[in-house]
Amino acid sequence: FKAASNVQKDPTELTVDTTHSAKVHEDVSFSESLDELNRRVEEFITKFNEQIRLQRQESLLRYIDMLGRGTN
Repeated sequence: FKAASNVQKDPTELTVDTTHSAKVHEDVSFSESLDELNRRVEEFITKFNEQIRLQRQESLLRYIDMLGRGTN
């Protein structure tokens, strides 16, 4: 039994470790996906809050109008 460190490799053989670069690329893509998701969620929440604010305002105006018609 020989230890693996005693095995000679062919010096002309070129190996490239793509697992690390693929993992980094995957992490960047995942991070960009999360950033895009967060941006879209924030946009949705902002629009939703604006719609709720406008609905409350319209409701208050209708209520004030109703009160005004009742005093005649």
